[in-house]
Amino acid sequence: MVNALANHGYLPRDGLNVSLDEFITAINQVLHFSPDFTRHIIEVQQPASTTGYPNTLHLNDLDKHGSKYDS
Repeated sequence: MVNALANHGYLPRDGLNVSLDEFITAINQVLHFSPDFTRHIIEVQQPASTTGYPNTLHLNDLDKHGSKYDS
């Protein structure tokens, strides 16, 4: 789902250094999730970020640990 946001230009196409604000805006525009919910998603994933900055992530960082919903 997040990769589709990048493919359609809502997030940087290279998926690198996506800021919290960019992520929140994209999720809100496409999925209409509240900023607080989206911020929570980022906070859960933040320890996995490889950018070196607390307010950015690479889209690949979201895939590192999988999801409890993966089959």
